[in-house]
Amino acid sequence: MIVDQRALPLTRSWCLFELLQTFLLADQTSVPTAGNVKFEGLFLCSSTGVLNLGQASVDVSLGIARRLKTLSLKDAEASKKADKEMIDDLVIEKMGDFTTINKKLFSNLNAALRAAQS
Repeated sequence: MIVDQRALPLTRSWCLFELLQTFLLADQTSVPTAGNVKFEGLFLCSSTGVLNLGQASVDVSLGIARRLKTLSLKDAEASKKADKEMIDDLVIEKMGDFTTINKKLFSNLNAALRAAQS
């Protein structure tokens, strides 16, 4: 996922949909991918590098950390109300509630921020 220091993609419903698909695929570890390539999960990329690999700038890392304090994926927005409703319903169907997907996201972001700290 491409992010900036404000982590704006995490406020958009379609990005939430992509995040959900990433988490679902990551949970299916026994499912082989094309060419038997191992699925690596969520990578957070910025204009300064890949956060998970410790390559992103301090500004990007701090911005994402700040966004984490107030982030709730339930608040994600879409241009079309029907899109938001469909995506929210899918999150609830697949994850049970927004708390679960928020926890998965926070876990992934925390791991990425720890890597950036190294």
